[in-house]
Order: sequence, then C-alpha cells, then structure tokens
Amino acid sequence: MPDIRLPDGAVKHFDAPVSVAEVAAAIGPGLAKAALAGKVDGQLVDTSYVVDRDASVAIVTDRDPEGLEVRISWRTRSRNCFPMRRSPSGR
Repeated sequence: MPDIRLPDGAVKHFDAPVSVAEVAAAIGPGLAKAALAGKVDGQLVDTSYVVDRDASVAIVTDRDPEGLEVRISWRTRSRNCFPMRRSPSGR
C-alpha cells in the first residue's frame, strides 16, 4: 500500500492506508504527541487525514511555521464556536 516519503528522504512502507497521526507515531512517540497537523504532498491537513497512496508527508509541530497557523486557526474556531458572554453591564 502507501510508501510515505519523509522530509529527510527516508521512506516508510505501510500495509494499509494510514493517518498522519499514525505516521507520526511510527516515527516516534514524542513526535506523535507533538503533532498538530501534517503536510501531505505540500497540502496542510489534519492529523486524522488518511493517506491511501504513495505521498510525501511532513509532520507539523509547534516548532514549524505552519504550526503557528494551525494554532491561530484553532483559536479562531474556538472563539466562533464558544462566543464570550458579556456581563449584564455590557462589558
């Protein structure tokens, strides 16, 4: 099934489709814990994204420029999903 090319040039073979989170876990438990997202063939995706074909995959952590983008996106969505309540005085 999919051969996953990593940024360092290494290739990991998986016997079945694999999520970005599973790719991170196959590399190491620390990376799996730090993973915020992934880049599959250059496209930013969620860690639940399933790769079912040969692809280049990079794991995005808070140390990557894209990691900041992901965190800002999470904050914006959280703010829109859970609007702040104003006090009765309107402040």
